[in-house]
Parts: sequence; C-alpha cells; structure tokens
Amino acid sequence: MATMNVWNPWDEMLALSDAMDRVMRRSSALRSGGQTLGIALNLHEDTEGYTVKAEMPGLNSDDISIDFADNVLTIKGERKHEQKMEGVTYHLVEHMYGTFQRSVRFPQSVNAEGISADYEHGVLMVRLPKAEEVKPRRIAVNVQGRTLEANTNN
Repeated sequence: MATMNVWNPWDEMLALSDAMDRVMRRSSALRSGGQTLGIALNLHEDTEGYTVKAEMPGLNSDDISIDFADNVLTIKGERKHEQKMEGVTYHLVEHMYGTFQRSVRFPQSVNAEGISADYEHGVLMVRLPKAEEVKPRRIAVNVQGRTLEANTNN
C-alpha cells in the first residue's frame, strides 16, 4: 500500500529559519575569534526604578563601561586574552575572550542623573531611578466632605 505525504510549507520555512540561525551564529562566532562572548543580564522594576544585574566574572572595573542615552542603557566590556605559557600544552580552552556589548531600552523615563553602578565579586549592579513624572503619586480626593486616596500615574 502506498503512503501519501501532505506537503506543509511551514515545515520548510521552519527548516530554512533554523538554517539561517545556524549561519548567523557561526558568522558571529568567526568575527569574535571563534567564540561568541556575551553577558547574562537580569532586569527588574519596582515603584522607584529599575535594577540591572550583569554577571561579568574575571573582569576588572577598568574593563567595563556604562552609557545611558535616549532611554537606552549600554554595557560594554572586554575580557582580555590570557598570556599563553611556553612549554605548556593546552588540552581544552573554553574561556571566551574579546569585547562584548549589551543594550537595554527602558519603557519609561529614567532619571539619568540618579543612575548608580556597583561592581563586586564579578557582578555589576546598575540602579536606574524612574523620573519623577512617571512615578506613581497618591492624590487625595474629597467626596462629600470625606477624603479618599487614589493611586495615579501623572
């Protein structure tokens, strides 16, 4: 008995997309000397502002730069290549070296003057306070002689 296969164009499009992803990853790795260097970020928000936590073990604070413009935080750095020792045979080298950059756009205005950053034990903490105009404010409302309070964003 013969089997009939139904052609699904989505299967071919997904296969093409996967192939393109592999090509782009390979291309990026070649440009960075064989390995792709990146940093892991966590970003959280509370009523006062945002906190970005970036793991960058093994870097000196001199190897890190932080910029903020147009509501975009950019963290740049460089992990310098270790000097190879003579007379030593390397069997495995997995540490990544080179430059990296990560940018994060914030959905609300940030008070650029209040941004602070700390780097300790390979972890960079950047605190970005919200601009006063986007922070929630409590406004008292008078209704028939009684005062009610409501939260509002200005």
